[in-house]
Amino acid sequence: YSAQVCMGCHSHKQNSSEFKICQTSKEGAQSKEENCITCHMPKVEGTATTLTETEKHAFHGFAGARKNPEMLSKYVELGFNKSANGFDVTIENKAPHDLMLHPLRVVELRVNLVKDGKSAPLKTHTFAKVIGNENGASMPWLADRVVSDTMLKANEKKSVSYDDKVKAGDKIEVTLGYYIVNPKALKKLKLDADEDAKKFTVLKVQSFIAE
Repeated sequence: YSAQVCMGCHSHKQNSSEFKICQTSKEGAQSKEENCITCHMPKVEGTATTLTETEKHAFHGFAGARKNPEMLSKYVELGFNKSANGFDVTIENKAPHDLMLHPLRVVELRVNLVKDGKSAPLKTHTFAKVIGNENGASMPWLADRVVSDTMLKANEKKSVSYDDKVKAGDKIEVTLGYYIVNPKALKKLKLDADEDAKKFTVLKVQSFIAE
């Protein structure tokens, strides 16, 4: 019940045009064992007030992209499949909502191919929800529509193909991470000197050996 009440206040954010900038579906609040509150307000050691002493209390700092990204990493699985023309990297988002909800967030898949001891970075793939208006992508307060949306959805599995052939023993290093602010928007928002906004946060790192 409490998780569904929470959704009443925190399920979405809209701008002055009543366009929903970001939205969380109610399905994520249905389970009593694991829901919005159990994930974003986990039990932590200590008492919350000086009035009543308790061993634990619900974290009120709201764990998310800025705080405790490790929480989200356990809902992400990476995979590797060798193909005749190269290989595929799979990303599975097991969270009950989009991997990132705010449209300023950008997720990147970075892959390095290590052959004969030499490492080479391959093409970086980007996942993002871009909002805007009739003129194209815009800042959230000017948006009235979704321009494009490649963000990983709830319980979605995506496959990214690479046409680089691999042989047995080759190593594929995979990194999945995100920016809290789209690098393309930093200057417009006057955040190009903000180290936190420019930081690439790693969600998951995994290596695979081709057979």
